[in-house]
Amino acid sequence: MEFALVLLIQNPKSKIGMTDSQPTEDDYVNSDVHDGLRLRSLQQLAWAIESSVGQFKLILARCNYASLRDRLISRLREICQVEIRVLAVQQSHRTLYNAIREEFGEEISACVMVVGLESVQNLSVMLTSANQVREEFRKNFAFPLVLWIDDEIYKQLIQLAPDLESWATTRNFAISTQELIDFISETANQWFSNNLKFSVDVYIKLENELETAQRDLFNQPDVYNLEIQANLESLLGFIKQINNHKDSALQHYHKAFELWQQNHNLERQAKILGEIGFCCYLKAFKHQDINHPHWQTTWHYVKEYINFISQFQSPDLIAKAVVKFGDILRDLQKWETLQSLAEQALVVHQSNNQLRELAKDYGFLAEVALAQNNWVKANQLVNQALEVLDAVTNVESANISGVLSADFSRDLENLSPNLSPARREALNSPPSLVGKGAGGLVQFGGNEPSIR
Repeated sequence: MEFALVLLIQNPKSKIGMTDSQPTEDDYVNSDVHDGLRLRSLQQLAWAIESSVGQFKLILARCNYASLRDRLISRLREICQVEIRVLAVQQSHRTLYNAIREEFGEEISACVMVVGLESVQNLSVMLTSANQVREEFRKNFAFPLVLWIDDEIYKQLIQLAPDLESWATTRNFAISTQELIDFISETANQWFSNNLKFSVDVYIKLENELETAQRDLFNQPDVYNLEIQANLESLLGFIKQINNHKDSALQHYHKAFELWQQNHNLERQAKILGEIGFCCYLKAFKHQDINHPHWQTTWHYVKEYINFISQFQSPDLIAKAVVKFGDILRDLQKWETLQSLAEQALVVHQSNNQLRELAKDYGFLAEVALAQNNWVKANQLVNQALEVLDAVTNVESANISGVLSADFSRDLENLSPNLSPARREALNSPPSLVGKGAGGLVQFGGNEPSIR
């Protein structure tokens, strides 16, 4: 799924032709605003490109929103008489000049547009280098070059490449307030319904765009209402968490929780409270001592979340809580809470025929039984978990190791210290685990948990 800012640009009733003279900056009329885009600015950009064919001309197209930028480029290709070729800058590109040469070669008769600068890790190096070789651009690039940049990149360009920037013509493309509000609301609704799925690159862009949106709306109290603020803080918490800025994520989540409390939205309060607990777990994960403050903070918020959702009397919410927090409760050794939730979730997952989740429920209950020194029950529950997994299509690819967290041979041996060596060895390889890869079960403090 691509970035979710939906701006539909429809074809006008007649094709817009380019005039013989450049449109003036202040010549705006209502017909120039087409689905939130200033077509007049787009026409000015098209004119600048057409009038620069065969010579180097640097144009800065300032736009803070990637989806809006992409749709502007698409529309520009319809109204501009010059071929437009787009270069998406990659992380591997160290210099802008070489990136263009490598992509398009020696002879370029078209217009080149550069996008993706906001994703470059060492952008300061790229901009500094571009400033140093600016004369090479003029000598060897006999075509119009359009750099799509946001406000933050523009600031860096002025600071790091002032000479190159002084050559440029700038065009600004802003999004309307209503479109911005619609985008925030739609994206938040997708996230709260667990339907927000982007690539890693888009998450990075989205973080920048949400922060820009917050700045854009901050000075508009008439539209920046409580719900919009809460949605923005919620999304910023999620994006910061995804992008591994956990402390910042928690700050946004706490602010969002306060705003949803003021808005009396219990459902969204529950979602945010759960995310706070999970984000605390991401901070605690690397500490093996469950008495560490991060673990205790995690338990505080997970417990708060479980108590909070209990008021809804929703079996489905309880089942989802086990999926999200079962591993955490196990790591914290909160066996009573884990048993209660897993037993409730098991009923839901059986009813919905959610086999993977059902196997996990049995796995959690088996671990509770192990903690209670009840090997017989634990073995029965493990057998049930593996029988369920056997019913899953393509069991070979199923992540069986995720059903239990501890090495069974070790735990079972600890349960019965007085057994004979022969009996203990038999317990070290329970029949239900033979051939199932139990020896490779996930250990406490292992791989980083998934946050998506």
